[in-house]
Amino acid sequence: MLKGIIQNYIERYKNAHERTKLLFKNIVSGFFIKGGSIVCNFLLVPLTIDYVNVTTYGIWLTLSSIIGWASFFDVGLGHGLRNRFAESIALGQKEQAKHYVSSAYYMLFAIVFSLGIVFALVNPLISWTAVLAAPKEMEGILSVVVPIVVFSFLLQLLFKLITSLLMARQWQAKASLVSLIGNILNLTFIYIATKTTNGSLLILATIFSTVPTMVLLAYNIYYFSTSFKEFTPNIRYVRKSDLKSLFGLGGLFFLIQIAAIVQFQTANILIAHWLGPDKVTTYNVSYKLFSVITMTFSLIVAPYWSAFTEAYAKKDYYWIKNIVKKTLLIWKIYVLVGIAMLLSSPFIYRIWVGDRLAIPFLLSAVMLAYALILSYGSIYVMFINGIGKIRVQTLTSLITPFLFLALAYIFVNILNFGLPGIVLAIILANFYGPLIAPIQYKKIINY
Repeated sequence: MLKGIIQNYIERYKNAHERTKLLFKNIVSGFFIKGGSIVCNFLLVPLTIDYVNVTTYGIWLTLSSIIGWASFFDVGLGHGLRNRFAESIALGQKEQAKHYVSSAYYMLFAIVFSLGIVFALVNPLISWTAVLAAPKEMEGILSVVVPIVVFSFLLQLLFKLITSLLMARQWQAKASLVSLIGNILNLTFIYIATKTTNGSLLILATIFSTVPTMVLLAYNIYYFSTSFKEFTPNIRYVRKSDLKSLFGLGGLFFLIQIAAIVQFQTANILIAHWLGPDKVTTYNVSYKLFSVITMTFSLIVAPYWSAFTEAYAKKDYYWIKNIVKKTLLIWKIYVLVGIAMLLSSPFIYRIWVGDRLAIPFLLSAVMLAYALILSYGSIYVMFINGIGKIRVQTLTSLITPFLFLALAYIFVNILNFGLPGIVLAIILANFYGPLIAPIQYKKIINY
């Protein structure tokens, strides 16, 4: 009996050690990959603004935000597949994993196909200049741009499932590489466009829409020919019971996604209508600067999701507690870095965008607060998502969209807080991560 206990302890230590090594490898690789993406994003902003102008760029950002609403039509299948696939692999149930992959791809294809038909029918009835608060003379160009963006996005919705599989296997760095490749190609094509064409929203939208689609398609072809060959989607492996399992967990993630989209994607739409399209650009430049904090911190915590799934399934609670404790120490370092970024932000903006825009210091301050609060909460949210205990998170997500819209209206239209009011509304509405998730984590891990 004693021998069995010792062997079990050794096996658990070995699994934890391998999990930690993989986690560290993903984090280090991710920093290089995400670092490249951040550099590309920073270079794209002034390049794109110069290619079109502040207002047109704001219209593009608003359009992409509206199209981003369609992301919730995956009904949480991506997150559901990630958890179910990770669980199946951890427990050695490869046959079950095959069924989950085929069922998810089949269902999402049906959803994307249906949405494409619905859009084709209703698009002629929509005035996109009114929706985007754009000049009337842009009606013609928007009638061409919008279908390109929508159909490209729908294809991305389907092809993006491959990243759920990569993250389920704790290959976060490989999943992040999609973004880096897309950003490098976007930067390359936009630079060529600035040298060979006059500023065009059509060219801008075509590049930003089709490039990610092609990269994701290439990812699907490559990985289903190599690492995931045995899991290649096949209609024979689609089962109703697996769809129910995916939808059961995915449905809860679906509600959470809707709340997140309302809070984050509608910000650009509200700003465009309440403050003007040019303010959308101002907001997004400030957001991109302080998103360095959230993006780099997410490199640390994003791989935790599937690692927590595996550790919890194997009852390795000590490893979970240890990782959370270490990550909290890292977050405190981010607080100091964030303060330094805030103090130097006027200089950074001057070097980055020059005199194209004037970014209020108050906007930068609340954007920093948002980045730090979101990062803190993400430590615990990754654990909650990884183990699938998301009912409390789902219930709060039913409240947060309405709270955000109400607060945004009060802060902007009644109290005249301007752009900082939008960010403040997001912070206050997004209370689950920093307030509730830590309590839930402690109750679950110490029960």
